[in-house]
Amino acid sequence: MAALLFCATACIYPFDPDLGEAPKGILVVEGDILVGGTTLVRLGTMESIHSGSRHSDLPSGMTAEQAAAHVWVEDSDGGIYEGHLAETSQPVFAIDTEKAPADKEFRVCIEIYDALYSSDWSQALQGPEIKDIVFTPNDRSVYVCVSLDGGPEATGYVALSYDETWEFHAEYTLEYVVDTASWTVVIPMNPPRQENYWCWRSSDNHITYPLDFTGMGSNGVTAYPLFSFYRSDNRNHKKYCVNVKARTISKKTYQYLSHLDETSDGSGDLFTPNPGELPGNLRCETDPERRVLGYITASRVTSKRAFLDSRYHILVRPEIGALSFITQDLYPNYYYAGFLPLAENPNHSTEDDLERLYGWGPMRCYDCVAAGGTKEEPDFWKEQ
Repeated sequence: MAALLFCATACIYPFDPDLGEAPKGILVVEGDILVGGTTLVRLGTMESIHSGSRHSDLPSGMTAEQAAAHVWVEDSDGGIYEGHLAETSQPVFAIDTEKAPADKEFRVCIEIYDALYSSDWSQALQGPEIKDIVFTPNDRSVYVCVSLDGGPEATGYVALSYDETWEFHAEYTLEYVVDTASWTVVIPMNPPRQENYWCWRSSDNHITYPLDFTGMGSNGVTAYPLFSFYRSDNRNHKKYCVNVKARTISKKTYQYLSHLDETSDGSGDLFTPNPGELPGNLRCETDPERRVLGYITASRVTSKRAFLDSRYHILVRPEIGALSFITQDLYPNYYYAGFLPLAENPNHSTEDDLERLYGWGPMRCYDCVAAGGTKEEPDFWKEQ
């Protein structure tokens, strides 16, 4: 038995990196210098499992000391672009580089932990031309396919990303009202007003997709399937918009991003990697022995929007089994918790006074705002 146990564990080696050379662990930096837009830089720390960190070898969220860091972008002519802590869903520094000259080289500089860190100098290559975005369906999904031309500064490598916005409706329409005097469910002559039935929703997965087209025999890509979503998804309810962003990158950057994707959980995020060595282009200027993880490049991003109507939508009725079929004595508790009767139980029996006649659902089932939407129409929504 001992021999079998040895064989079962013989190929497992503990990951025990030496992270003690930095007073707060290894600094982790993620971001890109966006010439002509806003640069976002995120800081974190990879801490040793021996330091008592709850996160073990995974980077923690931004600490107060990291939030107080001095972060800026510098160009090769000595221009300085100061960063400030942005109010976003993730703790990041925002740097206005919209008016930065595109013909210069750039780097990110960070003062933290009584040390100065900087990235390699990087030139912002002209972004590729996004020629077309098409929606291609099959029986189950809709694929978003991108065609692009590398442009005059093409390297054969691009990085793609996207964000989405769509108009959708709540899962259920309101057909019943609750009489709180008798705690009964009533079917009214006129259905209740449902102001929050239609909403807009936006999403940005913050994932970068590196693409190598050097072996394709052309200066670009035709109908590259970037991602897909199910035809039954609420993206197809009424109108959907995808905003594809592309930037030209070097071979070294492509190799780094590909390595990151292989060693992470597939999110393409330096802040969620499996333990391992990721090459980078940052260094500690004041103490070369201190390690820092990250890879910063400068780029000029091109973007293009495409819209899709509901033509590929496959209607799927909500799962009625997901509702709560409750007895009348529980109506007050559910009602004041925000639940409402949304569907009649198809298997009810009028012979049983305690029969669960109606299925009750929480607010997210009948209120699109509670389901993550907004009533504010995007500025670009009437573009098509």
